[in-house]
Amino acid sequence: MTVMKWMFLAGVFCTLFGVVVFVLNPKPVALSTVSLTTKDLSATVNIRGRLESQYPYTVFAKSEGQIRNISVRIGDWVNEGDTLFVLDRALFEQRLQEAVGQLRLKELSYTHSLELVNAKRVLLQSRVISHFEYTEAEQQAAMASAQLDVARAQFEASKLALENTYYVSHGASSGGCDGG
Repeated sequence: MTVMKWMFLAGVFCTLFGVVVFVLNPKPVALSTVSLTTKDLSATVNIRGRLESQYPYTVFAKSEGQIRNISVRIGDWVNEGDTLFVLDRALFEQRLQEAVGQLRLKELSYTHSLELVNAKRVLLQSRVISHFEYTEAEQQAAMASAQLDVARAQFEASKLALENTYYVSHGASSGGCDGG
């Protein structure tokens, strides 16, 4: 027998020997148990502060960004339409420029795909290409059209985000600004 076979047989023998010793000589395992009980927990939170506004209003951000300018302070009177704060426009202007670039790129791609469809239509009518090749060009034009729609939507969203960098107060009544 070769060395590999002897090593294999030795491994099998050791494994069987270990199983026999374990089965014939089991060692007890110590277990312990713990009883659980339920208890009521309560917590008290103490908060100090001052609330002045009779008509509180929560401001929710329409978009993310850093606040560049806060126009009101705690205790100021705020009327409907007053500017509360202004976001830094740099990020929004950059996103708008990127969206404009993508929109122009997708417009060129779509125009090119339409020209390709028209050229392939002539080739198909002349029986130079197969109907499959023409259909493939139509599918590419449809894909370019969908990508153009996405780019237009991203452009509109970027334009709207830039317009929404001024946050103004809303509501039917004036009140003191409570900072919250």
